[in-house]
Amino acid sequence: MNQHPFTQNYSCRAESIMCNCGVSPHIARRLLNDGMEHPEVRHYKALWDTGSNHTVISKRVVEELGLQTVAYNENYTAGGMVISTTHLVNLVLPNGLEIPSLFVSCCDIEYADILLGMDVITMCDFAITNVEEKTTFSFQIPSTTTIDFESNSKITKTNV
Repeated sequence: MNQHPFTQNYSCRAESIMCNCGVSPHIARRLLNDGMEHPEVRHYKALWDTGSNHTVISKRVVEELGLQTVAYNENYTAGGMVISTTHLVNLVLPNGLEIPSLFVSCCDIEYADILLGMDVITMCDFAITNVEEKTTFSFQIPSTTTIDFESNSKITKTNV
């Protein structure tokens, strides 16, 4: 499988990792192979969120794409438990790679329309560095390298 990398540089230490991602209603690959057109992909601001188990989209995305509800589920947020709708989408990452058939929940989100959760993050190599107070965020699919700062460091561990 080909590697699909993406790197984003910030001029300062970033407080959050944001990017644009595409979303379209789900369509089965077999239908595309049978000549059906791919649904329109719309782009939204996305926040990479390691604290979220799965990907979440805003009500705006659901409404604009006319997404159908496939289930209801409980989501646990910082504000407590909420019942949310679940939708099936195709997600297009900033590197152009499409993740088909992704189940996402719809919840209220501040500052973005998509929270990319651990269901997406664990599909890739994911790294954040802050050299000279400038954040660099990088990921690639498929995962190819173990990033191990401890084994590669010449600094020995000390008790703090």
